[in-house]
Amino acid sequence: MNLNNIISLIGTVFSIVGAVIAIGYAKISKTEAKKIESVRNQIIEKRETSEITELNSACKGALNAMKKYGSGLSAADKVGVSFEKDIQVVQEFVFLITENREYFGKKSTNTADEFCSILNPIMDNFSQAKDDKERHKYGTDLCNHLSKMTSVIKSLLNKSREKYIKI
Repeated sequence: MNLNNIISLIGTVFSIVGAVIAIGYAKISKTEAKKIESVRNQIIEKRETSEITELNSACKGALNAMKKYGSGLSAADKVGVSFEKDIQVVQEFVFLITENREYFGKKSTNTADEFCSILNPIMDNFSQAKDDKERHKYGTDLCNHLSKMTSVIKSLLNKSREKYIKI
């Protein structure tokens, strides 16, 4: 055996060892990439759940602000009531729904858009109501629509929570 053959043999052995090491690192990298993707998905799912929870709380707040009008106000109930502040709570909820509309369906037919298009004129009528009878009428309408939206949001929240509960 001459020196060239020995050097060639050593080179071949190192190439094979290098290839085996590279394959090992490739497997480790692939496993780590899957772990990173899993963590990323969990973060996204928890963020989604957090945002839907915020929508749920805002919807309940808007519903609570309007309940007093849906049930009608007696003279004693009117003390300290601010129609402007109460409708502002509903308006803030509508803004939040619009901001998070991607949770409510396809871009063309979206539950959030439909809800807002129904709610906006009712809120305008409530704001411009001239007496308690009108406020009661529009307050009741607002309560009914907010109540329906609460069930839609609750359903979204349940689905979102189920995504990251693993058995």
